[in-house]
Amino acid sequence: MTDLPDDDDLFAVRPAPRKARARPAAPPPPKPSGPVFRKNPGRLPDECKGKRILAKMRHGGIGRYDEGPMSPKGWPADGQGGCRWKLIGDETDIVEYAIL
Repeated sequence: MTDLPDDDDLFAVRPAPRKARARPAAPPPPKPSGPVFRKNPGRLPDECKGKRILAKMRHGGIGRYDEGPMSPKGWPADGQGGCRWKLIGDETDIVEYAIL
């Protein structure tokens, strides 16, 4: 017996080797479903001028507002009845805010 392949094996058509498939790209991270909170800089941020905000206070709560159907959500960032942005160390300081 010999270790040589049969004549049929020598001329057999073999499929080409498979190419490695590229892995699909990872899906992008999910976008936050709620408002994006930013740190209070201690003054009125330029991006908040003329807008309303949702505020997280130093005491851990979120600033309350009238949830009536005719009332706008959040607090006015500036103008009459606007927020106090200055950080004075009080528990009612705005620590983080989100633009609505």
